[in-house]
Amino acid sequence: MGTHRRVAVLMAALSIAAAACSSAAGTASPAPPTAPPAATGSASASLAPATPTPAPTVGPTQPKAPTPTPVPPTATPTHSPTPHPTPAPTLPPVVHGQYLLYLTSVVDTPDSFIPQAWLVKPDGTGARKIAQGFSLGPYSPPPVDLDAIWSHDGSMIHITRWPNCAAHISNLPVGAATEIPVVTMTDKDWLFRWSPTGGKIAYWHYSGADHVCEQNSIDNIHDLAWMNAAGGTKTTVKTNVTYRLSAWLPDGSGLVAVNDYDAWYRVSLSNGSAVSLLVTATRLDVSPDGTKVAFLSGGMLYVKPLFGGASKNLGAATDFAWRPNSAALAVSGGTLRLVNATTGIGTVVFAFTAKSPSWSPDGSKLAFIKSSGGGVFVVAANGGPVKTIPGTTRATQVSWQP
Repeated sequence: MGTHRRVAVLMAALSIAAAACSSAAGTASPAPPTAPPAATGSASASLAPATPTPAPTVGPTQPKAPTPTPVPPTATPTHSPTPHPTPAPTLPPVVHGQYLLYLTSVVDTPDSFIPQAWLVKPDGTGARKIAQGFSLGPYSPPPVDLDAIWSHDGSMIHITRWPNCAAHISNLPVGAATEIPVVTMTDKDWLFRWSPTGGKIAYWHYSGADHVCEQNSIDNIHDLAWMNAAGGTKTTVKTNVTYRLSAWLPDGSGLVAVNDYDAWYRVSLSNGSAVSLLVTATRLDVSPDGTKVAFLSGGMLYVKPLFGGASKNLGAATDFAWRPNSAALAVSGGTLRLVNATTGIGTVVFAFTAKSPSWSPDGSKLAFIKSSGGGVFVVAANGGPVKTIPGTTRATQVSWQP
């Protein structure tokens, strides 16, 4: 074959091959990318800078990352970041009449004893000591003492101690285990009386040389004063008074007080003025409704209107307590009797002499201490079985939770 013929044949073959490649490019899928060659260890491969692989761009057909669940924003505190004391524990609601409070003592040494205050349920269960004083010697008067009384609403107990003769007053809410300090008084303050609303404490203050713990009546000069029950400023109402505080009137309008000659007065806490009740008695209590007084005089119990009116003799008595409805009294004198305040008619509920009688809030039962042999007892006001409270033979005073 000649030279020109070979060239022509070659050109034709090339044309056919180009056409075939053009046709295949329009229909075939692109070949997968070839993996980069492995490093060969050559100098040129090791020194060449590595080309960073760009992060893949999320295309419209690629799945998106899941949307995170929104978290509620945290509330920004509005109070000061200064730490605050831990709040007091929430106490259960007050159940009126749930407990008896009694004062007693335990022997410390053969010549001394320790005063204590206890709570117990009227059925004799749940007894627990709530306060303790200091060891008292055999001498009179004692250098220290312990007092515990119910608040008027029955929600707490007012506790007073006299370490070093200065009164320390605290409150113990019912159901709590720890006392709440209220105030420390001086060694010349005495006879603290809480108002019916619990907002004030009336007391008398020695202004002379005598001290409370001496209790020797050498100096009877004292002042009538009061303070807020939560502590605070002490206000002197009247100086050099001649009477001693006994109790608040039920409406909180004033107090009743007695002088050294057993004469009784109604006293104003605003100016200390005293109005005579025209009664001479060793003890006097105002009825819960504030309309009458009962008082002991010459070994007999009498009842009369708060102001004016004639006195009615209810018979021999050594102790007494008004029923909550003011219609009758528990009267001790040889026996414990329930006596009508108007008619004077009485019925025996306990055949022995008793002291410190105290009524349940609903007036259906009585707690008291047996004068001979001691011990706290509970009985229904209409008579019936008598319940003995165990472990109370040394009790000196008992009172029912209001």
